Parts: sequence; C-alpha cells; structure tokens
Amino acid sequence: MTIQTKHLGDLGLAHASGSKLSVGRTEGRVGSWLLALVAVGICGVGSAQAVLTTLSYSPAPAALDRMSQTSAYTWRLDNLPTTPITEATLTFSNIQNTGGNMNKLFGHLLDSAKSAGVASFMDNAVSRRPMADLTDDFANSRHHSSPDWLLAPSTDGTKLLGKSFSMTPETWTYSFTPAQVTQLNQYLSDGSIAFGFDSDSHYLNQGITFTMRFSPPGPPGASPIPEASAVLPLVLVMGMAVAQQSRSRRRSLTLPV
Repeated sequence: MTIQTKHLGDLGLAHASGSKLSVGRTEGRVGSWLLALVAVGICGVGSAQAVLTTLSYSPAPAALDRMSQTSAYTWRLDNLPTTPITEATLTFSNIQNTGGNMNKLFGHLLDSAKSAGVASFMDNAVSRRPMADLTDDFANSRHHSSPDWLLAPSTDGTKLLGKSFSMTPETWTYSFTPAQVTQLNQYLSDGSIAFGFDSDSHYLNQGITFTMRFSPPGPPGASPIPEASAVLPLVLVMGMAVAQQSRSRRRSLTLPV
C-alpha cells in the first residue's frame, strides 16, 4: 500500500502569493499591524484548504496479473478508512489480451465478497480461442446458486466496466463516476469493499491498482477558518482606517509657512 499526502493549503498560499496583491504604503505601527493582518489573512485562506490524501492498493501477491477466460475473480479489501471519498480510480498496468480479437473484461464494485484477498471461480469449463462466450457472470445469475460462487446472495454491487483490449500492452485507468463514488462511500461504511472481475479472454498485466482520494476532517472541536470572501472585507476596512490615520498624521505634521 502506498500513501501520498498533499497539503492543498500550500497550493492555496502559492496561488495567493502568485497573484498580484497591492497594499498601500503607510507609516507608523498601525501600518505594520495591517501588513501583519494581511499576512495572517492570506495564510488563513491557505490553511482553510483541506489536506487531500491519496491511498493506493494492489493485490498482494499480484494474484490478478494473469486472468484466465475460464474464471471470474473477486478482490476483497478490508480495514479501509471510512472517511468520505472524493475520487476513485482503477488502473491496469500494461494490460494486454492474449486470447484473440473477441474479448471483454467486466469489472464490478461490490459491498463485499466471501473470501478475503483474491479468489476465483471457474465460470467457463472449456478454454477456447477466440473466446465464444462473453457473458458477464456477475450480472448473469447462471452460476449464483453454486455453493462455490464468489458472492453471498445478499451481496450488492454496481457495474464499473466492460472493456475490450488489444494484444498490444497498454496502461488504462477507469475513473469512477460521481454516482459510483457515492455508492463506494456507502459500501465503505463498514471499512470493507470488493471488486469482481470476469475475464472473457486471457489477460496479462503488471498490476491492478485501486486509488481513492479523500479529505480528512479537522480535529474535533476545531473552528472553521474564514474563507477569502470573509477575510478580505476586514482587510479593506482596516486599510481605510490606516489611510485615514496616515492623512491625519500628515496634517498634524504640516507647519505653517
């Protein structure tokens, strides 16, 4: 499992410093306080951005590197975070079809599977080239009554993909739709999900990676930091006050000729 963390607060601050921000030149301590407040406001806007975390998972060992046209597979992941997901992808690295032109790889998101890790079920007794049967056995119930079937009768799921691949290796990524991300969040409520793959051909690949991105919540009791729309009016009002004081000071220092 690989974990990558990006602080979008840093990006927000870079964006602010990269924008043109003009502050009138003032004199005295109040001017210095204004500059300090502007700096705090910019930092606050940056830190208000959430920390976006990316988690990636792959089967270990790489049990799905060779998927046979005679089998369907499940890959169950347990002990996952239950924080709401914002994005999710499935990436197939250097996948290629070695069973002929007629082929289809079906993929499903499932709320669970019978076996932890990777498991398989023989859904086509005869291996033919080219493949003659392109039935999605997670959608079709012809094997679901078998005691060896990969899923319990109550398993819920949604179809993600049904794609053909050529005999030339390619790295291909499937991005979850917003509706599928919503479904994924529902399934993650107990910290466990699964994927179902029905390979209606022989497929070789160099790894399947499931990646999800989410924004962790702040610490308990933390107060929300105001956005730029709330901070900037305060800065403008204080700027007007400083400008007024600066003019008054200049008048008080003017000596009669």
